[in-house]
Amino acid sequence: MLSVLIIAALDPAKGMDNVHRNEPVDVRLLSGGPDGFGYVYLSTQDSDTGVAFNYIDVSTTGTAMGAGDDWCSGSSASTLYDLGFSFPYYDTLTDSISICSNGIVILVNLGTYISFGNYPLPYRYTSAGFVAPMWDDLNPAASGSDDIYFQSFSSCPDGYSGACAVVQYHNIVRYGHTTPMDFEVIFYDNGNIKFQYNSIVDYVDATIGIQGDSADTTNDFYLEYVYDSLPSGHIPDSGTAILFVRAPATEVSEVPSNGSGLKVIGRTVYAEDGSVYDVSGRLLGTFRGKYVLPSRGLFFVRTGDRTYRIVVR
Repeated sequence: MLSVLIIAALDPAKGMDNVHRNEPVDVRLLSGGPDGFGYVYLSTQDSDTGVAFNYIDVSTTGTAMGAGDDWCSGSSASTLYDLGFSFPYYDTLTDSISICSNGIVILVNLGTYISFGNYPLPYRYTSAGFVAPMWDDLNPAASGSDDIYFQSFSSCPDGYSGACAVVQYHNIVRYGHTTPMDFEVIFYDNGNIKFQYNSIVDYVDATIGIQGDSADTTNDFYLEYVYDSLPSGHIPDSGTAILFVRAPATEVSEVPSNGSGLKVIGRTVYAEDGSVYDVSGRLLGTFRGKYVLPSRGLFFVRTGDRTYRIVVR
């Protein structure tokens, strides 16, 4: 069954101001996915709506890992961390996570060790499904480091109405460096994932992104935010928040809150009138009343003075 997700209403100035002349969309300005499963990301660095920095500090209330250098929890069931809910990640469900000192949290094939040396995504030398808020050679055991902390909440303290779990890397330094970094991963029970950075980031070439356990260049079950300083605008700093949004597992019907009248049921888009474009900016058609999106993929629907990015999977 195909499902649809309206990702965001986009500023018409971002590549869509000439839609009636059928000119290509500047898709470079519309980064953030979707990957092969349907995940997208929203970022404060990209001035996306729908994501905000709201740090949850669990360094005084959470469970301390006692993490060592090049270390991962999960060598036994007693060293896994219970989320407190079933978390959907790509095409699997998990109740527990394995936390690694080198800026990685594993959700599938728990206990797998991943190299301290980071690589671009997809990383094909592991069967693990993982998230990487700062995959680099970090050393929680070094002088100047504190620890990694975990805490689960039945009601998330950042204002989200459901449950969440937080993994916080509190004042952790890179191997051989002295600058402490404070950053975290938040897992929400709806399947979304948020990375937040609460300090200056000692960035050299770290990998930041998410990857499913079967990721490869064929299925594209991965979404890279930055690797080796590219793109340069995605090197996080204090106050950066990145939200990875999971595509819904079933068909949805949404009416955006701006009152535009756009509605989606299944693959059918309803509006008083509009224009539909594919990912390259090619005009697929104009419509009055309704339009059926033809296939899986990324589409842009313009109605009134707003443009919406829609994922069909």
